[in-house]
Amino acid sequence: RYACFIQMPDARNRQNRGFMFLRHGTTDANQNEVACGGDQDSELTDTGRQQIREAAGDLRNEGYTPSLIITSTMSRTAESAMIIKEELNPDAEILYDSDINERFLGDWNGQSHTVVNPLLLANETPNNGESRAAFRDRVMRCFNRLMNHYEHWPLIVGCRGHARLLLEMVQASDAAFFPNGKILKVRTAQSDEFEVRQIDRL
Repeated sequence: RYACFIQMPDARNRQNRGFMFLRHGTTDANQNEVACGGDQDSELTDTGRQQIREAAGDLRNEGYTPSLIITSTMSRTAESAMIIKEELNPDAEILYDSDINERFLGDWNGQSHTVVNPLLLANETPNNGESRAAFRDRVMRCFNRLMNHYEHWPLIVGCRGHARLLLEMVQASDAAFFPNGKILKVRTAQSDEFEVRQIDRL
């Protein structure tokens, strides 16, 4: 069970911790409106690459320069991370972590979003895939393991499923829908377990 606090005391050590979260750019699968989980790869499209360059501009306008970029091992997130590195800080370190690979969708891979999205919203589990609970546990394990980095504000490059988990922690009504190439500013609490204090959209 993971606690979520929307408002916390204004102590300085609770104000200055967190990370930026970026959803990868549009892929072939996104463009074709078919499901593609962490057990199937899909490349960025030219549109997706441009979305990430625009996201880099948004981060630059925020005065943000990442020294550490954390991404899954999927090519769509890895390429997105590399574009950010090239645009904002060629000296940034990229850390690859398979625990933030997207949810494994098994037999749902390649099926239309009109079929798969209602099943995801209903928290169904795909044949040969991963349950939502198992996906959540895996991602939260990663967020907990990365806690020591949060005072330095790393950039985490992930997928819509990660954004949904984060936004649900602040009870966002549109948590299930987060566009490609968009950014969340996630403020975390100083605690023994991963806790989201506030999320802003850039």
